[in-house]
Amino acid sequence: MTIQPALLFDIDGTLLSGSAAGRIAMNAAAAAFDLPPEGLPATFAGATDRGIAQHLLGDAYDDATFARFEAAYMAALPAALDESPATALPGIIARLLELAPRAHLGLCTGNMAAGARAKLQQVGLWHHFAFGGYGDDAVERYLVVRHALMRAAAHAGCPVDALPAVVIGDTPKDVAAAHAAGLPCVAVATGSYDFNFLAAVGADAVLGDLDQPAASELIMTIARPVRDH
Repeated sequence: MTIQPALLFDIDGTLLSGSAAGRIAMNAAAAAFDLPPEGLPATFAGATDRGIAQHLLGDAYDDATFARFEAAYMAALPAALDESPATALPGIIARLLELAPRAHLGLCTGNMAAGARAKLQQVGLWHHFAFGGYGDDAVERYLVVRHALMRAAAHAGCPVDALPAVVIGDTPKDVAAAHAAGLPCVAVATGSYDFNFLAAVGADAVLGDLDQPAASELIMTIARPVRDH
């Protein structure tokens, strides 16, 4: 019996664009800890929310402090999304509807799980995804990939090493994390990095965007079971 692949999608720059809500909410969370927003990384692209919090909090970072930071971030996010709404990138809904009968659709994002849900619910995409790896699972992005893969296998009802999978993202960190976790990565040039740069950093395939029928076949073709890493 053929096992349907797991397709693990990043969110910002891959599914969504045009929102500064994450940074607005991060600024508010920093303020709740009496920390200047200048302490935040210059770019969040490819980062995890745990990693951003660790960077900001420094020696004060631990699980308990992160839980309070997460609560402050989530308290600010609804108003931030109202101020700076997200937009689904062109063709995303059509692509997900086309892929859903053929694959297990999941997330692999640096966003906290609750933040991912809030962003995707705003544009009507949350219900397309049954599982995911999130930015509150781990500081390191490759560990987020592994969490996503384990949950994908549980959802599919098969061993992790039998499940074909692929990460779809828009940054070099998506590519590096996928490879570190033993998976391929299809990169899309809809975020901060262009086609040639994503090809140069070793993406297994690069698409200009997901708004093209050929995207589905390419993604399905690239998916494969996890390799030793």
